[in-house]
Amino acid sequence: MRIACLEEIPLHMGFIGVEECYELGAAMGHSPYGRYVMDRARSYLPERALAKLLEEA
Repeated sequence: MRIACLEEIPLHMGFIGVEECYELGAAMGHSPYGRYVMDRARSYLPERALAKLLEEA
């Protein structure tokens, strides 16, 4: 059960950018929560920006 994604709240409110949110998820390794944070960050990107971010990772 997920209650809140603490990294998504500041992303949604504009306090952090998509890249920063993605990096926070990546810093958690390949844990299920880290992957979830990265997925949430990706959902805020347009298609072209998402491809560029994935290239750099």
